[in-house]
Amino acid sequence: MGIYLAITLAISFVVPFPYSLPIIIGVVIMLSLFVRRKLFKKMGTSGTSMFGRIGFRFWGTLLLHELWS
Repeated sequence: MGIYLAITLAISFVVPFPYSLPIIIGVVIMLSLFVRRKLFKKMGTSGTSMFGRIGFRFWGTLLLHELWS
């Protein structure tokens, strides 16, 4: 949590306001993805999808069933 605050404060002091907001949002998203990937590797999973292919097929089938009925 502290690293997010430090990075956002550093960006907001260096870059003027209208430009700093999208930069901060992009950096926070990229940092979150990096931390997520690192944690999933540590747990021994891929981290690409919570449900995997089976979950995708299930939700896709459920959606098609709802559309056709």
